[in-house]
Amino acid sequence: MAEFSARGRSQRFRNVVKADLPAVYDLYRAIEPQDEIDADGFARWWSWLYADNPRQLSVVLGSFDAAGNNIGHLALLPIDFVVDGEQVLACSACQLMVAEAQRRTLLYPGLVKAFFEAYPAHGCEFCYAEVTRARVLAANLALGFRKIARLPVYARPYRFEKLAQSKLGRLGALFQPAFWLAKHVARLGVPLAGRRHTISESSSVPEDFAPFLQSVAGQFKLAALRTVPILNWRFTGNADRGYRIFLVRDGNRPAGYIVLRRMPMREFDTLAVVDLLFDHTRLDVGHALLRRAHRLAISEGVDIAVAMMSEHSPFRRILRRWGFVESPEQFTLIVHEPRNARRTLATRPPQDWHVTWFDHDFV
Repeated sequence: MAEFSARGRSQRFRNVVKADLPAVYDLYRAIEPQDEIDADGFARWWSWLYADNPRQLSVVLGSFDAAGNNIGHLALLPIDFVVDGEQVLACSACQLMVAEAQRRTLLYPGLVKAFFEAYPAHGCEFCYAEVTRARVLAANLALGFRKIARLPVYARPYRFEKLAQSKLGRLGALFQPAFWLAKHVARLGVPLAGRRHTISESSSVPEDFAPFLQSVAGQFKLAALRTVPILNWRFTGNADRGYRIFLVRDGNRPAGYIVLRRMPMREFDTLAVVDLLFDHTRLDVGHALLRRAHRLAISEGVDIAVAMMSEHSPFRRILRRWGFVESPEQFTLIVHEPRNARRTLATRPPQDWHVTWFDHDFV
């Protein structure tokens, strides 16, 4: 079994395998107690991402104490990526977890440094991640990641009373009549732009979407590759995730898709726009997709709909047309490249990057 050692440390890391998952699950639940996922569900989630991915590449660094407890964990998620029209292998650093008792030791930097040694050895040209916790961001920047861009979370409220309760507590009850009115205005307040298109829900992305995916790939300088097999792995490979795929066609020709997931975020019941793709010159298609998301948000009775993307994204404008506003929540895109990298992506401007929750392991 392969072992990885951090420079300057006696701490040893080894590759985590499926037999280790009960110990990894215990560490995850200690760090994320609000997530009620059970051990079997966690094993399916972990295996889907880190063992059964399209590359069949499993590189997960772990540290275990003498009793067999998992005290450190960092997973590599291989991601096929398009850089200026060229397909390369990249990776995302995921599920970085360190046991509470180890957080003042060198285990955390040891894990990250070992990861920096491991990912180029497995053919990955660079590593990127979307980070939301300020302390984790600061630590990763200190260890060698480079900050690329803000990734704001855009939100469209549907249940104003829930938002007010979060901010005002009991005082929110005084505004119930206003919230009732605001809720109904929000349901009706949608753009009328764009001709109607037929939207269909699908259990998977069909093969005839391949030419469309290839045609729109050139609209982004730096973006994760989207092919029919990759999309179907991402959105149908683990049924527990509950992704809902909606396809739009222009006549018989594929024209775009939106993938939605109902999930808790903080204290809110949300409808997450996990991925959205269409020719960004075809605003009529974008309106059709967001109109379908709007209807689902109403029928599901969620508190808010949310989406994450760069403030430079070509899709940001249409989100704002549909009432999405920048929330206090945000992620930060960070990148690490080996010293002998054949290109320098860390210096590329934020507007070159297209990143959504498609690239994220949790959403």
